[in-house]
Amino acid sequence: MFLSEAPYWSKPPRHGHWTSQRTLSINVISDGITRLPVLEGEVSHIEIPRFSPSLGITIVGGSDTALRCIVVQEVFPDGLVAQDGRLKPGDQLVEINGVDMSTISHHQAIQYQ
Repeated sequence: MFLSEAPYWSKPPRHGHWTSQRTLSINVISDGITRLPVLEGEVSHIEIPRFSPSLGITIVGGSDTALRCIVVQEVFPDGLVAQDGRLKPGDQLVEINGVDMSTISHHQAIQYQ
């Protein structure tokens, strides 16, 4: 099969369709860490320095569950993740400290939070 046109996702929008541009804001917080924005549907790298044993989140899922992935269930307002402000309930955790979360059971994953 030969395609004569580029895929739809690589074409510019037609006149009058989806012409707004996304503006990115980069935040530097008082601790000197640059925080890049998280874009919906994109894989993002988030680095959160750990000053306490708990990140302040609960998770659901795991390779041994019907979800087959690890998802943030709740972000506690006073936790490290909430202070960072980018990780939200419903976000999937793909990797933590270099460990692939797609092969981790729920029990194993809670050891990382």
